[in-house]
Amino acid sequence: MKKIVYLSYEFMGYEKEVIKLLENVMGFEVYFIDALKYEYKYKNIFEKILNNLYYKPLYKKNLKDIMFNKTILNKIEEIGEVDCYFSIRADKFSHEIFEYIRKKNKPMYLHHWDSFSFISKQLEFLKYFDYISSFDKKEAEKYKMKFIPNFYLKDNIARNKVYDYEFFTIMKYDKRFSLLEELGKVLKEKSIKYKFIVISSENIKSDYIDVQKDYVPLNKTYEFLSKSRGIVEIGHTKDMDEKYQGGASFRIADAIGNKQKIITNYSFIRDYNIYNGNNIFILEEDFRVNLSNFLEKNYEEYPKEIYESYSGENWIKTIFIGEKK
Repeated sequence: MKKIVYLSYEFMGYEKEVIKLLENVMGFEVYFIDALKYEYKYKNIFEKILNNLYYKPLYKKNLKDIMFNKTILNKIEEIGEVDCYFSIRADKFSHEIFEYIRKKNKPMYLHHWDSFSFISKQLEFLKYFDYISSFDKKEAEKYKMKFIPNFYLKDNIARNKVYDYEFFTIMKYDKRFSLLEELGKVLKEKSIKYKFIVISSENIKSDYIDVQKDYVPLNKTYEFLSKSRGIVEIGHTKDMDEKYQGGASFRIADAIGNKQKIITNYSFIRDYNIYNGNNIFILEEDFRVNLSNFLEKNYEEYPKEIYESYSGENWIKTIFIGEKK
């Protein structure tokens, strides 16, 4: 059995799903290194003072970074010989770590499910990897990466066809809130049942959105998804923020797997092979006028090949089958 080191971070449970795909589809023995788990915390106040008065001014280094690198490098040595290395969000680690791995002369794979326009630091780490892919179509073309959209999990496809609402979404509270609230108002006026959840530590009030303080785990999110005929995805777009995502989210992929209609502000989705006016509505300035027509349309099934191409199995295979950059 081939061995792989997977360097990433805990992200809503998706890291566990990636591990399953690496094991069950690719047949790897997986050694997962979670950047968040190994973040260094000061042992006491004196160590913090030592860092600020000694390490930073004298060596231009942060004690936290020194200890983090040491821990990760020790972990890699402890794992021993492997066949390849794989990373998602390499920027959560360090140049020192990937320079060290590079010397081992093993294939190195890198995938992005965040755009460079959203997290620019990711660009710094491209040079270490042999095989690079991204969910952002335009950035993939610009930086000569393989374009691989996000995936849905076949195990989480909704089996029941009894729906509690027409549309569902869940997101954190940020600049997107006002657009979601506007959509909620329109749907409510049309007597369309929906469930919109926004997570916020602030005391936000809304007549159209369920604002909660508690984190919703991935399995609970899938439970909500299974009870809805369609999904809403309000993404970080260029017209909304300087930091924006240029690729379709996991929620879009989930909707494909579940054969659900989609309402989104991702205008770039017109360039995707899934774009179909019956299934996807793009929120633009005049969306109030055109939304009624979309709501009356029936879902139109895609060719079987489309559903398969967005599956987790195809996603992981495509990452590991390809030419070097």
